[in-house]
Amino acid sequence: KILIVDDDAMVAEAMAAIVEDEGLVDRASNGKAALEMLASKYYAVIITDIDMPVMDGLEFYSEAVKRFPSVKGRFLFFSGIIDGERREFLRNNGLRYLRKPSSLNEIKKAVTGILGG
Repeated sequence: KILIVDDDAMVAEAMAAIVEDEGLVDRASNGKAALEMLASKYYAVIITDIDMPVMDGLEFYSEAVKRFPSVKGRFLFFSGIIDGERREFLRNNGLRYLRKPSSLNEIKKAVTGILGG
């Protein structure tokens, strides 16, 4: 299963279409909703935006790893803005990220990289 976390329904839908060959896809519109989903389901890949209402992607990641440590290597951040502070957070935590927009091949390669371990 793949979880896509993005407050933009069109982006989430497009991302789901791109990765649906890799597994079943669920969607959440913010980090808080995604955390609730992680509590009841296993996701092999978690693709999340950073800028979202309620709980942003970085807060979501931090809380998810605190509650479910095994999810750490399964995140892919997909965001339009990856500035110095965000880039530093992502790099310091060894996280994968892509900038919006990215090519279909880049997205698929990143997802298969996570699935491949």
